[in-house]
Amino acid sequence: MQRFRIDCDIALSAKQQQAYDFVRSHETALLFGDTGSGKTEIYMKLLEDVINEGKSAIFLMPEISLTPQMQKRLKKKFGDMVAIWHSKITKKSKEKIIAGIERGEVRILAGARSTLFVPLPDFGAIIVDEEHDDSYKASNRPRYHARDVAIYMGRVLGAKVVLGSATPSLTSYHKFPFFRLRETFFDTQKSIIFTHEEEGISERIMHELSQTLAQNHQAIIFLPTRANYKYLTCIDCGKFVECPFCSVGMSIHRERNALRCHYCNYMQRIPSECPACGVRHLKTNRMGTAQVVMELSEKFPEKRFVKFDRDEVTTQTKLKKILKAFNDHEIDVLV
Repeated sequence: MQRFRIDCDIALSAKQQQAYDFVRSHETALLFGDTGSGKTEIYMKLLEDVINEGKSAIFLMPEISLTPQMQKRLKKKFGDMVAIWHSKITKKSKEKIIAGIERGEVRILAGARSTLFVPLPDFGAIIVDEEHDDSYKASNRPRYHARDVAIYMGRVLGAKVVLGSATPSLTSYHKFPFFRLRETFFDTQKSIIFTHEEEGISERIMHELSQTLAQNHQAIIFLPTRANYKYLTCIDCGKFVECPFCSVGMSIHRERNALRCHYCNYMQRIPSECPACGVRHLKTNRMGTAQVVMELSEKFPEKRFVKFDRDEVTTQTKLKKILKAFNDHEIDVLV
C-alpha cells in the first residue's frame, strides 16, 4: 500500500499521552475514560500513527454517534483518507468507497457495526467507541457482537484493538487491561433541569430561558417524551387510554388530532370520554417535545424553537439541516 505522511497536529496532555502509550503497548486494551476526558483525541492520534505506518484502520461507533459533527471532525483531520459507512448511505456511495479502498485512497473507515465486513487491507487498528452500546449486537441472523468480532479480527490480523467507554461493559472490564482516564478538558456550563414537579413549564425554567434568550444565547431542552403529551388519563378511574394491541398508554399528537402508540404506530382519534368507564373527565400527563415547542413559541414569538426528536428527524438530510441551522445560530432553542 502507498505510504502517506500526515501531521494532524494532535497535542495530547501528559495523562492522555500515558493512556495512548498504554493502549499502544497492548494487543487489546480498554480506554476507560470519563465523558470529556479526551478519548477522541487519543483515537485521532492512533489513527494518525497507523496511517503513517502505511496501514489502515476501522473506527466503530454506535449508529447514534455517527453525527454530522463527528463526520466533519474526522474529515477535517484526515480529509479524503476517511470514509463514513453505515446503513443509510446509498449503494452508489458504497461503491465509491470500495473503489477508493482499492485505489489505496481510503485508509480509515468509520461507521456502525457493518463496517467490520468491508474489505480494508493492511489493518493496523480497530477502535470500538462506546463499546458497551447495545447497538453493536446484531439481533438478526447471523447474530454477532461487533465488539467481539473486532477483538477476533485484531488477534487474527495483528491489529491493535482499542475499546473505549465511560461506562464499560463488565465483560471488557474483567477481560482486558484498562487505563482509567478521569480528567476532563472542558468547563461544564450550567444546566437547568426540566422536571415534572409542576404542571407545564415551571417558572424557574421560564425565568432562566428568558435570561438566556435575552442575551442572544442558545439553549437545549432535554425531556424523555415526544408528542404533545405522553398519556391521556381518566380522572375518575385513573386508567390511561391504551393501545388495543400493545396495552400501553398512547401519546397525544395534536397536529393529527390523534392518539398514537409509539410501539406499533396504531393511531385513533382523541376520545372525549374514558373508554374504560365512560366518564368525560380526561387529563393530559407528561408534557412532550411538541407541546414544549408550542408553548415556548407562544411565549417568545420572536425566537425560533425546533423539535429534535424521532418524529421530526426522519432522515440524515433533516438531521444535518437542523444541526447546521443550530450551529449557524438560526435556531435559538432545540427541544
